[in-house]
Amino acid sequence: MALTLLAACGRLGFDPIEPGPTDAAIDAIDAAPVCPSGTTAIAPGARVCIELTEHGYETWTNAVTMCAAASMRLCTAAEWVSGCTNATGLVEVLGDNWEWVSDKIAVDIAEKRGGSSGCGDISSHVITDPYEVRCCADI
Repeated sequence: MALTLLAACGRLGFDPIEPGPTDAAIDAIDAAPVCPSGTTAIAPGARVCIELTEHGYETWTNAVTMCAAASMRLCTAAEWVSGCTNATGLVEVLGDNWEWVSDKIAVDIAEKRGGSSGCGDISSHVITDPYEVRCCADI
């Protein structure tokens, strides 16, 4: 409430002012997750971000190391599919390129996602062969 002069009455009075956001609302806005540059949320409200573009061909082990060096990690298969399905701005997520995901089937075999048919395409391969890489970040 603000103290104002009520001109019509010639007296002092209180003029209600619309309340602003509460401290809790401001804190919630300040705490909203923000994806690192070059990434986008895998889905609205998600706390995982996926890179917009993939990186050149790497072995699975090198892909894990490369993502870690960027303070990220290799996306899980579920995160990759969610990003492929829901995120906007992903470059070359579908086509003839496969991308490594973190899910391993055996000690030396890991999943890859992509292909040409859709977001649900899945394949596996030995981890020593090179494929595209797209990293994820937790926020």
